[in-house]
Amino acid sequence: HPLLREWLIRRPESATKKFLVAPRIGHAALAMHLSRSPAPVDPETTLELCHHILKAHLYRSSSSIVAARDLQSSWVAFCSDDVSSALVCQKNLCSPNVNVSKLLLLSGASPDSILCETGDPLLCVFARQGFGEMISLLLEFGADVDRTNSQGWTSLICAAREGCLDSSRLLVEKGARVNHQDRNQCCALVQAAMRGHLHIVEFLVSCDWRPLSPQDLDLAEAVQQATVAAASNGRRVVLDFLLDMAEVLVDSADTLLGETPLSAAAA
Repeated sequence: HPLLREWLIRRPESATKKFLVAPRIGHAALAMHLSRSPAPVDPETTLELCHHILKAHLYRSSSSIVAARDLQSSWVAFCSDDVSSALVCQKNLCSPNVNVSKLLLLSGASPDSILCETGDPLLCVFARQGFGEMISLLLEFGADVDRTNSQGWTSLICAAREGCLDSSRLLVEKGARVNHQDRNQCCALVQAAMRGHLHIVEFLVSCDWRPLSPQDLDLAEAVQQATVAAASNGRRVVLDFLLDMAEVLVDSADTLLGETPLSAAAA
């Protein structure tokens, strides 16, 4: 109960000090207990250890010439079985803690960690879920913004498929390639059009589509493919927007399905 919690940790000077507790000392004790357990600790216990270390602030008043964050990260690295596994464990994927994740990355966890169950890079998972702070953190530690999963999807394609506009903006700002194609030769724009995410389509067509290689899509080819994809999937609002673009030729076939918008809609 919040009132009981407040009474346990904070009281005026005139009140009795009976049962008064210091949370920092409790966190420090738990951190010590976990790190003295039979080593090395498993991924979920590593997450818990990081939480208690951060809450304890044991090195806040330290006179050591080594920075407090380096001491904390060394502590975690020595105790943990695998800091990268802790970063991608289910608890941190469903409810990520930015500070704990940063401590794990400082301790040596890879920002390009792969989920064993699905083969997805961690950046793709958070892009799909729209966790912007985690995306920024991973990119800050050198994650490959265009790393793909088994289907050839980059983090930008994952964000576009789920309609996550903020994630898409952030990834493009950090250098994600809009003209990357997955194993089925679909780019993020086609994926967004296919699923009816108009706000993503509007954003992506405004991006820089300069091809870096002869195999890369340009804007004209991409919007033609997206128009056919929207027509094929009955995405009328997206189709209406794309048909107003000068690059779209209403009676021309695209290079992905070989269909015109009308033949795709009729099929």
